Amino acid sequence: MKLLSPSLLVCAALALSACGGSGGSGDGSPLQPGNPNPPGQNPPPQEPPSQPPPPNTDPYVIEYHGDSTIWGWETGTSGARVGTPAPTAFANALPSTPQNEVRNLGINGSTACGLLEGANGQETWATKMAESNATHVILNHGINDSSNGAVGYDVPRYRSCLTQLAAIARANGKEVVFETPNPIAGSRMDDYVVAMRSVAATQQPAIPVIDQHQYLTDFLAGRDVHEIVPDGAHPSQQTYIMKGEYAAQRFMAIFPR
Repeated sequence: MKLLSPSLLVCAALALSACGGSGGSGDGSPLQPGNPNPPGQNPPPQEPPSQPPPPNTDPYVIEYHGDSTIWGWETGTSGARVGTPAPTAFANALPSTPQNEVRNLGINGSTACGLLEGANGQETWATKMAESNATHVILNHGINDSSNGAVGYDVPRYRSCLTQLAAIARANGKEVVFETPNPIAGSRMDDYVVAMRSVAATQQPAIPVIDQHQYLTDFLAGRDVHEIVPDGAHPSQQTYIMKGEYAAQRFMAIFPR
């Protein structure tokens, strides 16, 4: 057998070292099964799992704007107020924790455009919203707006005023909710209810609607509207409470805790 020269032995050793040997790591140490990282190298740091934000537990400050059916005009009277207007029933039906604040800002005889422009000695809507600390604003107008009397006006103007009311409130950081009026005797208000729903749906983002008109129409199921509004416009005490409780149910579905 021919012996290898010393120089050839050195070359063979270097070649084996470069190959790392069977199962080697290149530095002479073996790789561990299932570990893709060479010895001496730590795996990349893992990001901690993201945590959902804590629930909002700050109290809501809710302003309820509307006409006499929000203020609480007692049906069949010359201006008495019921014991529990709809906003009061609404407040009573909200969860007790946190302690939300509900302000009944209904004005007898008011309209959407009157609220916008500051009718009857009121501040304009822009001033009200700039000064208000409300987190949420509920707007319920349509009955007087649709009337044939001195305060009524056509549907296009109603749509314009609703749009401006919502835009100004949102610009001042308020969450806006539309509430359709309760049914009344006669059908003159139907076009205004449709207009409110349409304005709400076309805003970006869409404005949520508490559809009292549909809710109470379904409740009547074809019976005479005077069962819920004995004088043709203003709810009975039972109906005011129904309105408030339904509004609270819908509000908490829209703004869950």
